[in-house]
This record gives sequence, C-alpha cells and structure tokens, in this order.
Amino acid sequence: MALSEADIDELCDRVLHGSQERYLAEMADAIVAHLSQGMAGEWDRAALVQLASEWPSKARQIMAEYGPLVGKEVAAEVGDALASSAMADLLALGAAYGASAVSEQLSSHFRRLADQAAQRVASIVQRNNLAMEANAERAWYEVVEDAVNAKVLGTKTHDQIVADAVQRLGDSFRVTYQSGRKVPVDAAIRTHIATQASQAGGELTIEAMRSFNHQLAVTDAHYGARPSHAEWQGLPFGIDGPCEVDGVEYPGMKELTGYGSPGGLKGVNCRHIISPYFPGITELPDREFKAEREKWGMDSDEYYKLRQRQRAWERRIRSTKRQIADMERAGLGLESPSYVQKRLLLGQQQKALRELCKRHKLTRRLEREKAYGVKTQPRALSGAGWKANYGVRESLVPKSTEKGNFYDVNRKVVNSKRYHDKYESMKFPKAVRESLYRNAGRMLAERNGTDCERFAVVNARSGDIVADTFGHEPTPHGARLKPTESKRASECADGVVTVHNHPASVYPSYADIKMTVANRNVRGSIVACHDGDVYLIEADKNWAGMEKRYWEIYTEARRMLISREETAKVALSKLEKENEVMRWFKITRL
Repeated sequence: MALSEADIDELCDRVLHGSQERYLAEMADAIVAHLSQGMAGEWDRAALVQLASEWPSKARQIMAEYGPLVGKEVAAEVGDALASSAMADLLALGAAYGASAVSEQLSSHFRRLADQAAQRVASIVQRNNLAMEANAERAWYEVVEDAVNAKVLGTKTHDQIVADAVQRLGDSFRVTYQSGRKVPVDAAIRTHIATQASQAGGELTIEAMRSFNHQLAVTDAHYGARPSHAEWQGLPFGIDGPCEVDGVEYPGMKELTGYGSPGGLKGVNCRHIISPYFPGITELPDREFKAEREKWGMDSDEYYKLRQRQRAWERRIRSTKRQIADMERAGLGLESPSYVQKRLLLGQQQKALRELCKRHKLTRRLEREKAYGVKTQPRALSGAGWKANYGVRESLVPKSTEKGNFYDVNRKVVNSKRYHDKYESMKFPKAVRESLYRNAGRMLAERNGTDCERFAVVNARSGDIVADTFGHEPTPHGARLKPTESKRASECADGVVTVHNHPASVYPSYADIKMTVANRNVRGSIVACHDGDVYLIEADKNWAGMEKRYWEIYTEARRMLISREETAKVALSKLEKENEVMRWFKITRL
C-alpha cells in the first residue's frame, strides 16, 4: 500500500522531533545567549560586532555535532518508510497476478530505490539547515547595529531592545525561497519531506506496476482537497499515457493530473495516493461527498478554504509562542511590558482559533500549535487584571518627556480612553489596532517636544512590527526606512499598515497620501498628530492618475505663489476637491 497522508505525517513527525529539533533548540539557546552576553555589558559596538563575528564558528560547531545525526535519522526513517510501502505494493500486485512471492532481486532493487530517495531528502534537510544558519549570521549584524543605535539614542527601553533583537534573530531561523518568501525552517523541512516522500512513494508504486506490466492506476479522493486536484482525484488513468483497455479509453496520468509539475499530482505538498486500478473490480472512490457536505454544510472547496484559515491561525500561534520562548531565553519575564504584550497576543490568537473551530465544527489540532525547538510551550495571558496593568490604561506619554514648546504632545488627550477608542474604531484586526495604538504611543512619547518623526510598518493581519525607524538618526519633519526595511515591508505577504507622527499636528501631506495610494501592499496609513488628532488614509484607486493631476495643479499654482509650502497646500486642497469625484483616496479624521 502506498504512503497515505497519515503515514507521511507520522514520518515527518519522527524526523522533525528527533535530532533535528534538538539541533534547532540548541541553535536558538546559543544565539540568544550570545546576544545577551553582549547586551549585559557596556553596549560597546566593537564588542558586539566581535561577538557577531564569532557566531558563525559557534554555529558550525553545533552543526558538526548534530549534522551527521540528523542526516542519518532522516535517511533511515525515509528509507524504511518507502521500502515498506514499495514491498506492500509488490505483494498486492503479485497476489492480483498470481505470484506467490516477491523475488529477492526485485526486493533488493526497490530497497536501493528507496535508499536513494531517502538520501535526496537528507540532502535537502542539510541544505535547509545551512540556509538557516546563513540567515541568522546576516541578521546578527543588522540586530547589533539597530540595538546599539537604540541604546545610544535612548529611543527604546532595555527590555524593548532585547525583545526586538531576540524576535528578529528568531525570525532569521527561516529558509528563503527564490520567490523571496521566507518560511520557518521546520515548516520548510516538513514540506520538503512530505513532498519528496510522497513523490518517491508514487514513483515506487508506478515502478511496481510496470514490473507487472500493469497500465491503469487511480488516486484516492478526499473531501477538502485542493480545488485544482479535486477535478481529477478518483478518476482512473494510464500511467504511461492515454491507453485503451477492454475497449475503454483512459486519459494519460500526466495529461489528466499534471503529474511531474509542482501543482499537479505528487507536486508540492500533494498527499494523494496512487493505486493500481482493475476495471470491473476496483471500486472507484466517492467524488460527491454527500455525507460530508451534509455534515459540514458546505462543499469541498469551501471546506478547503476554511482549513487553510485554520492553518494560518496555527502558524501565527506557533510564531508567537516561539517569540515568547526566545524572550524567556533572554531573561525577560512578567516585569517586561513587551513580554506581557506577546503573551496577551497569544491569548487573543488562541481565542480566535478556538472560536473558528467551534463555529465551523473543525477539529482543533493542538499539536499543530506547538512552537518548534522549544522545551516548554509558552502559555497565554488573559483577564482584566493583566489588561488593567498592561493594557490601555497606562500613560502613553509620561509627563517627564515634555519640552515646553510648540511640538509638545497633548498628554490629556493622548492618555485618555477616547484616544484609544480612535484606534479601536478602525476596521483592522484587533491585534493590528492594538499594535498601531502602541506604536503611535512610542512615537509620541519619544518625539514629544521635538520636530522629528518616527515611522513604523506593521503586519496587516498579525500586528507584528515589520520595520520601523526607531534607532535611526532623528530627522526633522520626516522619517525614512532603510532599503532593506522597505524591501521587507513591500514583500510582507499579509500586507501592511503604516503609522507615523506629525509633530506640528498638520493635516496629512501629499507625500502621505501618495505613499498609501502608490503602494498596493499598504492597506492603510495612520498619521498620529501631537495634539491628539488621528487621521486614517485609505486608497481607492491606482495612483498614476492622481500623481499626474497633482503636478498639473502644482505647476499651475506655482506660477502665482512664491512659497513651495503654500503651493503644496493649495495643490493638495484642489486635489481633495477633485477627489470627491475621482475617489483616488479617502482620509478620515478619527
């Protein structure tokens, strides 16, 4: 019998929870301890850079210890699973064709094929681990630079610096694909093992059928399959191309299922089983799923989308647990607001997943919510007591930061519940609204009494910080991300929401509007003014027409006005009037 979805999941678990998990846990312990060593001293840049230069050697030592063990375990587990599957196929086909036993020569041949496939999988795991190490090494230098700047400039508290640093180093334990997509190393390895084992198992099944000159095969069919796979699952085909058997024409495997392509049968993450098909004997699988549709109250495609939502929440929970565990590795605890906020976020994420499963009668898979490479799984925080201490009632802007000038923050407004309610009125997810509120508070507290701006980009689904300018040299009336930070924001798969402060409490500028409208990845932009006003900018149309019209208006107004600032105000005012008809953008004063 070919490898089933359950067989593949068990195989992945055996591989991932052996030496590979111990390797990743030791890597995480080592990198956080290494960073903490530098942050516990005088924060000397040269000393931290020296520690960063020592990290590759430390990483290689850990790899030298675990690499051979990981490779050996992967090869053995995958090889044995594939060999057992191939032997089951040979015995079943032999029984169907009247063979009493499998020859030793044939058995040895399939064992060699299984071991060769297993070695390929082991090599992929090794490459993923090496790619992860390279990412961590690059992240080290970026983290050190930003941490030292934040310490010297006093833009963050010690626990904020440590929390941000360990989170970024933890996020570096990822594999980057050619598309630019970054995936946690355990998820990447699971996908590769599942895909490679499934492909190799399918190849061995087909090879076994060819050994008996058997031409027809069929896949299983399951409710909630990928829509493109649901079209062909459970239909018989010829393994070597279109063929006719007993007067019935069958399509070819490649032609029907896309076999051999990443999105076809046995492609990326495909778990469909290939089995021999005997006309008139083999019972074709159910493709209507009447019982399932009655049970779940939806069709197969809708169920697939629902399961994808469940998987997305599981990934967020794993990521948050990993960040909490890394903070704990660095010595942060309940005395740290950053740490408490992460545990409150975990509670919100678990509640959302729990409600999703209850509402749609899904089975909650707790094992899928466990952080990888973590000895003790972090627990969430919830309850009014914690929110009273660490929630919306704390003063965003302390009195000690006032400078007594035009750029002072209106503390009475900003520290009020009414100010928090402005962010709560936005139509973003709860975690995003809270992140925008807190990042605006950080900006207002740090830039209180100055004419300088800060800028932050948060994930439009999770609220996690994607990039910010904290730690950058302050710039009067402006803030700009570094190229690497801008790239990270533009590549965020969930989209982003931006927030920045206006020290003079002026209305959003044309540059603010253009940033929102011109960037399709931006779901909205928040302008937090020092007087307590908050503006939300949203895009309605592509920016090309707006850009052209703005400069036409600006050029015309420039002929009559001397000041560029006054010209810009006039141009923006006229553009807004035309915007009532054109709907390029929408600005809401909250």
